[in-house]
Amino acid sequence: MVSSQDDWYENCTPLLLTEELGAFLGTVAHASHIRVDERVIELSAWDERQARGFRQSVLDLLGVSCGQAVEDQGWRVRFSSEEAQALLEAVGVTAGSFAPLRDIPDVILRSPRSVVVSFLRAYCDGVGEVGSAGLVLKASANLGKTLQVLLLNLGIHSTRCYEGGGRVLIQGGSAGRFLEVIGFRQERKHQALQAFLEGRAFEAEGEDEIVGVEFGQADVFDVSVAETHRYAAQGFINHNSYWHSTIMTQKALAPSEVIDYADHHSGTMAMQRNRLNPYKLGIELLRDIELRWNTGRFGKEYEECDDLDKKRAWDKQVGLGRQKIFEVRRIHNDITLIDNFLTPEFCVQHGFFSYAYQEQAGQYIIESREFDKIKQRLLFSLTNFGKPWIYVVDGNYRNRGELLLKHQHNGVELRLDQAADTLANIQFIWSRPVHLQTVVDGKPTTLSFDGTDHSIRTGGDNDDARRNPPAKTR
Repeated sequence: MVSSQDDWYENCTPLLLTEELGAFLGTVAHASHIRVDERVIELSAWDERQARGFRQSVLDLLGVSCGQAVEDQGWRVRFSSEEAQALLEAVGVTAGSFAPLRDIPDVILRSPRSVVVSFLRAYCDGVGEVGSAGLVLKASANLGKTLQVLLLNLGIHSTRCYEGGGRVLIQGGSAGRFLEVIGFRQERKHQALQAFLEGRAFEAEGEDEIVGVEFGQADVFDVSVAETHRYAAQGFINHNSYWHSTIMTQKALAPSEVIDYADHHSGTMAMQRNRLNPYKLGIELLRDIELRWNTGRFGKEYEECDDLDKKRAWDKQVGLGRQKIFEVRRIHNDITLIDNFLTPEFCVQHGFFSYAYQEQAGQYIIESREFDKIKQRLLFSLTNFGKPWIYVVDGNYRNRGELLLKHQHNGVELRLDQAADTLANIQFIWSRPVHLQTVVDGKPTTLSFDGTDHSIRTGGDNDDARRNPPAKTR
């Protein structure tokens, strides 16, 4: 499923990243050609099965029919869709050239294992070949690094080389692991990999038995990686930000190393014109928390002060900043950090605003500079790809076969118009009244639909519903 056209323009993200959509992105990423002027997407396929499968996925996901033509070197599938181009541009597939993927899309890196596998299977179908040395995946230097980490997370060891534009090589037992976990959809490549593995006995690679775990103290070493601000360690991508910067600039660096470090660190913190850098937001928010708790800019006295000049110069010299950020690190995650510590002053200082796509102008515009709107958008983007979490609480609510749902509120309220439509659709399937617990304007609220009327009840809990009937709306 994909979102409505308005959602595509505003968010350029799908409602749900499924295995099917992961496969679609993987296929387009390795073999597409996009023309901006006509919003045309073309795919060159080596075999008819791949072309037919891609046509069906476009029809299922986007509701768009594709044309198909036979050429000397294979099949070409062609279709036009503004929504599809918005999605591809949002995940990093640019227009104008074949094999345009610069790196694995972030949305794939954040996806469940099944979606990652589906993406890799489709992507490797186009870039993978089997030879005498093993399985070779064509990939640029930057993409190859990320691809290698994804494979390692699936237990597949590989090596990189940069001949012929860059390659990732999978050999030995890891080739068998690739066939088992990912595999090829193209029968020719599947059979070639099976033939490579037949008659070969491979030892397990990189696997050792854990004989014991000991606790103690040891030296900690800083790892510098050339030409990048991140590195892979045990299959995890590591990024350096607040603590790395603090330790390096205050403790570890010699004067002659500062410029080189600053050059690398600036790549991590750099802001793009059309995207908020979460590492930059995180480091600045932690610095703001440290400053506020060092100067006493918190609590009732500070909050009730309405003299802006006095608040700017506020300094009680309480020195609690380092203690506070250690507490924040221990207790909070991304969502609760923003929910509890983002302030209007912080947003003004850093020039935050929310934006939206305006169809009449044909471009994105500043929607609002209001703090509540900015905070809501930030929390919304961190919560399930911007979609709410809804859980089933009771399938026999009130002992009458009614369905009770609950919204996991993370500081972002539901859009009541969309909630009403969703309840109507669920009630049509359930055939009994449906109720949804949520929070509206900071108050517990229950939304209901009985098949005829929508109703809203504020305050109390759901057991009070029998005693306090909700107000009905049409």
